[in-house]
Amino acid sequence: MSRFTAQTFESPPPSRGPSSPQRQRLLRESEDTEGEMSIEQYIYRTNPFRSISFSNPDPRALKKEYLSIEEDPTKDLHREIHSVLDQHSLPSDSLFHIVKATLNGDQLHLLCVMISGDSSGLVRLGPIKEDLIQLLRQHNLSQLHVEVIDSDHFYYPALFPISAANGLVMAYENSKEEIVRLRRQSLGTQWQLCCPFNVGRDSHSAQPALVIFVKSSTKTNWFQIRDRLVSQVSPVSDVEFLPEMGHSIGIRGDKNAGTLGGYVELRHDNQTHRGLLTNYHVIRPSPPHELVEAFDRFGISPLSPIAHQTTITVESLAKTDRDFTIANINSQLDSLESRKADLTSYIENRLLMGEAPRPSSQQQLETLEASEERYFRANRMPEIPRNQKPTRRSSDQSATFVLPAGNPLMEFGSLQSDMYCIKKGRTTDVTGGVCNGAKAVFQIRYDIDGNDVDMKSHETEEYVILGVNGPFVEVGDSGSFVLDENGAVAGLLFADVWDGYNLAGVASTMPDIVDSMKLRLDGSVSLRLS
Repeated sequence: MSRFTAQTFESPPPSRGPSSPQRQRLLRESEDTEGEMSIEQYIYRTNPFRSISFSNPDPRALKKEYLSIEEDPTKDLHREIHSVLDQHSLPSDSLFHIVKATLNGDQLHLLCVMISGDSSGLVRLGPIKEDLIQLLRQHNLSQLHVEVIDSDHFYYPALFPISAANGLVMAYENSKEEIVRLRRQSLGTQWQLCCPFNVGRDSHSAQPALVIFVKSSTKTNWFQIRDRLVSQVSPVSDVEFLPEMGHSIGIRGDKNAGTLGGYVELRHDNQTHRGLLTNYHVIRPSPPHELVEAFDRFGISPLSPIAHQTTITVESLAKTDRDFTIANINSQLDSLESRKADLTSYIENRLLMGEAPRPSSQQQLETLEASEERYFRANRMPEIPRNQKPTRRSSDQSATFVLPAGNPLMEFGSLQSDMYCIKKGRTTDVTGGVCNGAKAVFQIRYDIDGNDVDMKSHETEEYVILGVNGPFVEVGDSGSFVLDENGAVAGLLFADVWDGYNLAGVASTMPDIVDSMKLRLDGSVSLRLS
C-alpha cells in the first residue's frame, strides 16, 4: 500500500521543553543541522519534539484518518506496544493509536505515539521510535511507519502580526539591504517572501522572528544562512524558514473564478473608462490559451491591442458559481416575496376592517423592500460579522466603524502597518484582518513593460494581512477590495501565504496601484469609485 521507504532519522536530544516559541533550535544546532539539505529535512532536524520513520517530514502535508479496531493491523500487539512504551517511563497522559495517513497522494499505515504530561520534554523520542520499529519488524509489519510526537511542545509555527514599533521591524528596515544581499547570495531565486512576524504556537506566546518563505525541496546550508543573518543583522535573534505551500467573476467558457474587487472610473488621456478593478490573475485565461503568455507579460489595459481586449469576455457570476448562487438568490428572493405578500395582505385586511395597520407591520414591510436592494447594488460597505471585528489583541488601536453597513464606498485610502481592515470575497465573504507591522519583500517575474527580469535583483514590497479569526482569504478571494474601517478602499488582494494555521492575504496598497497605472498607461491617471 505504501511506496515509502522506512528511514532512520537522527533522534532529538533530551529536552526540558522550554516554552520558547522559536522552535528550540539551540537544542539541536550541532553537526546534524549543518551541511546542504532540503528545507523539509532542516525543519525536521531542528525540531526536537517529533521523530518519524518516513521520508517526508512536513507535518502539514500529512492527512490522518482513524482506523476501526477491525482495520487495525496491530490489534493483536497492543499489549506488547504498551510494554515498549512502559520501558521508556512515559508520562501518564501519553497514548498511541493507528491511523491511515495520506501523504502527497500516497497512503500508509502509521503508528502514532503522543507523549503528554509532566516531564514530557525530558523524554527522548528517537529510542521509542526505534524500539517500536524493531517490534513491528519482528511481527512482519515493517510496512507500518512510526511517528512519535511530544504533543505538549510540538507545533508548526504560525504567523501573527508584529507591530511597526517592534525593535525587530526597525532593525529589519535599517538592515534591509544587508538582508537582501545575504538572501540573494544564499538562496538565489528559491525564496518567495521575506518579512518579520511574531511566530509561535499562539498569539500570546509568539515572539519576533525574521521569516523567509522558500520553495519546497530547496537545498542549501540552512544553518549557515541563519547563523549569518543572526550574527550580521543585529538584532535579528531568530530566523524561520518555511516551505511554500465581493462578487464572483470569471471568463466566459473558462473554469477560472475570482472576486470582482469593485467598480471604478478611470480617466486617462482625456478619455473615461468605466469598468471593474480586480487582480489580473482573476481574468487570466487558463493555458493553453494562445495569448496567455502575452497577458502574463503585459496585462490587459485600455492601451492593449483591441484583439487582446476582446479575446476574453468577463462574466459575473463565474460559471463555476453561477448555478448555486442563482438558486440561492432565487430562494431568498422568493422567501422575501412570500413574506411581503403576507404582510401586504395583513395590512390590507386591517384597512378593510377600519383598523390602522400596526406600525411594526409597516416597518417590517419597509425592511423587506430594502433587503431586496442588497442583491443589486455595487460598491457598498458590507456587514461585518461579530467574530471578524477587531479586538485589542488583533489591533493596537480600538476601531469603531464610522461607515455603517450598506453605505456607498466613496473614497480611496492606503494600507498602513498595524491597520485593521476588511475584505469581501467570493469564497470567504467578509473577513477582518490586521496589516503586519512590516511590508514583506516578494520576487517579481516581469517588469512594468513586460520584460523578463533577473529575479535575483527585482523585488517588490507588499502588505501581508493576517486574519483576526480564521483565514483572511481562501482560493477565489483574489481581486477583492481591502477596506479600512471607515470604508475607504485601501488596497487590492492579489495573493495568499500560509501563516501556519490559515491563509493570510497579500495586498497592494491603492497608491501603488495608481502609480502602476500611470506607468502602464504612460501618462496622468485619475481613478474614482463608481
